[in-house]
Amino acid sequence: MNEPIWIPPRMAARFRGPCLALGVLTVSGGVLLGFGIAIGGVLLPGKPGPMLLSTVITGLFLGLYMLVSGVTMTLARGWVTTLPQGCLLDRRKSATALYPLAVPVGAGLFTSLFFYVTFMGRFTWSAEDTTSIVHLVTPGIAAYLCLPAVAVGLCAVNLLVGWPLFRPSPRTFQRYAR
Repeated sequence: MNEPIWIPPRMAARFRGPCLALGVLTVSGGVLLGFGIAIGGVLLPGKPGPMLLSTVITGLFLGLYMLVSGVTMTLARGWVTTLPQGCLLDRRKSATALYPLAVPVGAGLFTSLFFYVTFMGRFTWSAEDTTSIVHLVTPGIAAYLCLPAVAVGLCAVNLLVGWPLFRPSPRTFQRYAR
């Protein structure tokens, strides 16, 4: 289980190409979304206080989850060693890498749910409450509400791409050996 395994050259190319590209995209997206959600939460209208703080914190956590997922995908390139006989995959590193890919997806879903509940608490939707300010949902606010879904989506894509590569089954070997 801990020894390296031989993989087909096409599979090794997937580690060098798509894994690296997804990793760089997710890391840069994590920085942009993490700060974008945090700064956007401060700039949007609504009630300040604990709800604002929780919106900013959830944005930072979503950015961190994306960073973990992206760095894992970026590091995957170093797990493949090319030799004259073929390509070797470090099985121990690749098998344990599924945890940093799966955990951000689950934690991101939970954090996004918390984000939406907190964000909706910042606005008043009823006509009976005349003490609160009613804010309409503008296109900017609607786009802001899509940011957590983008974060979870990128982490999920990393998991879906990484799962068959990091823990290859015999069927995966056959598919790449053709």
